[in-house]
Amino acid sequence: MNYQEAIFYHYILDNQIFLNNTKAEFFSNPTLKDIFLISKEFAVKYKSAPQKEQLNELIRVKGLSEKYNEDIISALYNSKEQLKEYDAEWLEKNVGPWIQMRNLDNVMRKSIAFMKTTTISAENASDIVEKVRHMLYNETAIDFNFNLGCDFFDPESHQQERLSRTSTGYSFIDLCLKGGWWKGSLIVFLGYPKSGKSMWLSNLAAKSVYNGYNTAYITLELQEEIVNMRIGSNMLNVPLDDYEEFVKDKDKLKTKLNGLKQQSLKQLGNFHVKEFPSSTMSTNDLRNYLVKAQEILGFKFDNIFIDYINIMKNWRNPNSENLYMKIKQISEDLRAIAQEQQWSLITATQTNRCISPDSIVYHREKGNIEIKKLLIGDYILGNKGFVKVINIYNNKNTKTYKVKTKLGKEIICSKNHIFPTGTELKKLSNLSLNSKIYIKDDKKNKSNYFNVIEDEIISIEEYDVMDTIDIEIDSKNRLFFANDILTHNSGWDTNDLVISNISESAALLHTVDGLFAIITSPEMKARNEYYLKYLADRVSGMENTRKRFDFLSEYARIEEDMSAKIEDMDFIASSITGGVKEKRIEKLHTQISNNNDAKITGRDLFSLNS
Repeated sequence: MNYQEAIFYHYILDNQIFLNNTKAEFFSNPTLKDIFLISKEFAVKYKSAPQKEQLNELIRVKGLSEKYNEDIISALYNSKEQLKEYDAEWLEKNVGPWIQMRNLDNVMRKSIAFMKTTTISAENASDIVEKVRHMLYNETAIDFNFNLGCDFFDPESHQQERLSRTSTGYSFIDLCLKGGWWKGSLIVFLGYPKSGKSMWLSNLAAKSVYNGYNTAYITLELQEEIVNMRIGSNMLNVPLDDYEEFVKDKDKLKTKLNGLKQQSLKQLGNFHVKEFPSSTMSTNDLRNYLVKAQEILGFKFDNIFIDYINIMKNWRNPNSENLYMKIKQISEDLRAIAQEQQWSLITATQTNRCISPDSIVYHREKGNIEIKKLLIGDYILGNKGFVKVINIYNNKNTKTYKVKTKLGKEIICSKNHIFPTGTELKKLSNLSLNSKIYIKDDKKNKSNYFNVIEDEIISIEEYDVMDTIDIEIDSKNRLFFANDILTHNSGWDTNDLVISNISESAALLHTVDGLFAIITSPEMKARNEYYLKYLADRVSGMENTRKRFDFLSEYARIEEDMSAKIEDMDFIASSITGGVKEKRIEKLHTQISNNNDAKITGRDLFSLNS
């Protein structure tokens, strides 16, 4: 029997922290392996190591008395007497590393076995590398700093110091988050394609640096140079259109950067931008990069901005077509990293309106073609004539539905896709059997435009998870025909976003600490404005309120309109003036009054829709 291992055996059984991290296979001696397995089961259950007589009985019950007789057990317990001769500090310093080393050896053997028994090809090589990296990183991460949790009846357990906030730089967001970002949190901003997700993240990152917090910006959407240009234009007050020419004079740029630091009222935070190609960065890659960057740079990051979650790689199921599961697992992993590393993680997610790439549109020159064959600049048929395609968005792994009408028309689309019906626009998720939508009437009217006639939906069925296409068109009503059904284009035109817009990203609701919606439309863009709406909340009670923001396009800068009122959308929807809604308004009024911020109203939204 290995004498040192026998000493470690007794020490580990008497130390719950070490016991929880020790496996029987860590012992090289076969006898100690088997006996430790039996003893650990007892020690975990009863919180103490078995006495010699108890161990003899456990071995008898297991039917191992002939293999491990009383002489063997006596010899093992004789070694326990020698434990008293060892210095406690020496044991504490050496038993932990021994466990870590034996665990590393175990994981290495497991990884090698996995590699030898797995067929490797060019197609699955990156997935296998990711799984092995996960084994090596996560399964070797033994932590002896055991945290028992807190005693509810101890007043100290109710103190909130660990959730101390750092201001976001925007009073409305601070109010929604009860003070700002906090370490270990995951905050998400939701928007349609081209709604300004990257613009918001870059402005939030700039505010973080201004407020003195060490900040990292991880971009999978834009190139590093574009991120630096946007944030540089904002912080250095250099017009965006002039920026590329301005930075060519490196001495002038250096003077400007130094001036920014010197003129700041408080010390600026450190700021680093890192670009990853789309769909190549997993949460493991993110953690590894940030931890390594901190080691090299010599400081710890406070706030991490990630642009954006939908185009991250899911290492757990890299080939899965289930977008719900992808977003769920990535968001869970991001929040785990935030808690583990004590960072604030801020990212964005995209909601889409989209249709099957095989949908037929009528091209001005080519006639009927599949929508997947369109190019930007093409003209397709809308109910007011031909309209120009100004953007095309390709979406991966979207859950779709097949819609059939009484007159035999069919279309495959996401539940967020919008159709004109009656005098309003509605998402598919808000339509049902017998709902009326419009289809093309082949007879042209006097203006040489196609008439539309009402048709009735007779079925809406789940179809498939597939790649889909969004297009954005240049027209006032933003309508076009797909499969002869009048449908609304994608893009960023919306006066409101609600929880149901999250679609496959709904998994975020169960994970995020705060979810904001970016609201914009062509009319709002013309007025250089955004609305930010708080959709999901853990901490403040501000859910379903929104605020107006100004966009200074010349400097890629978003500023809060401090004269605008915060709008309570629940109050608007219900038109209730008493009861719960009235009390909520009064509570929010009090909060904002105490923060010297703008007043709340439930009425101002109506001017947007008039």
